[in-house]
Amino acid sequence: MKSHQKCILCGSDNIVPHWNNARGYNVSKCLDCRFLFLKEIINEHELEDYYSQNYFMASYAKDEKELIDAAKNPKIISEAKEYASLIKFYQPNAHNVGEIGCSWGYLLYNLQSFGYSAKGFELSKTTAEVGSKQLGIKIISGFFEVQDKQFDVLILRHVLEHVPNPQDLLEKIYASIKKDGLFILEGPNLDSISSRLFGKNVSWVSPPDHISFPNFRALIMACEKLGFTCIYQNSRRGRGISIFHQALLNTVGLIFGGKERAKVNLGGINEKAPSQGLSSLKNAALKTVNFLDLLSSPIHPFLKQALLEEEMLIIFKK
Repeated sequence: MKSHQKCILCGSDNIVPHWNNARGYNVSKCLDCRFLFLKEIINEHELEDYYSQNYFMASYAKDEKELIDAAKNPKIISEAKEYASLIKFYQPNAHNVGEIGCSWGYLLYNLQSFGYSAKGFELSKTTAEVGSKQLGIKIISGFFEVQDKQFDVLILRHVLEHVPNPQDLLEKIYASIKKDGLFILEGPNLDSISSRLFGKNVSWVSPPDHISFPNFRALIMACEKLGFTCIYQNSRRGRGISIFHQALLNTVGLIFGGKERAKVNLGGINEKAPSQGLSSLKNAALKTVNFLDLLSSPIHPFLKQALLEEEMLIIFKK
């Protein structure tokens, strides 16, 4: 398999090995912007086939009611309100809002209900078709292409880490946003306390699903080089079971069952949900996580302020 000789974000050739055998792959680090990315070159067409055929099928929503109910989940509505509040504060005249990698369009469905004109872009053809039909959102399938200053706001949530050429995508985003428009970027935070303590054992180090591993400095440098100005940055806890606690499980005893796969994987489980139907091992781990979560809650405001929580949220203005 061919290897990258330059940073896939800033283009520097000042790169060194960082993690060996991260779930079967090697990870390089750019010494100029600190961006981490897979050493191996991932074929873009293989990636498109992977997302089109497999990525969302396990949680496929089969009918309109099921999809609308999911879009009206209180957590999704709360997140949509947060985005609407940020948009209103930083660009009160915004109308046209787009999301790249929008899945079925849950966020856009709610933003549209708040009065915005919404348009989505989704690599999976099946997912785009289902979301468009059942939620009434215009969703275009395939790789994102330049929309020629069409948007007041473009949103990219947990997508950049999946992209083989992030610099190319950022350039297309810049060209698609109107003057004074916003680019809202959300993703995993390499600067988090979880990543600093547990390295490649954090759950979002999951190649080839995740190709790169972002941090604030690298993304701000890359976007400001294009002409954006960073106007807001924040960190927050991850969704569902804490990435910190899963990383702890991945690093300590219970854990490894083969190639760095945890025997206890709590991904996708809501920590507040009833625990019926779980194995005794997973149940015990879930109870332990809930207890640790309670103990650690006082430190989260400090982690948030120091930009050390598990997810990053950055807003840029053009």
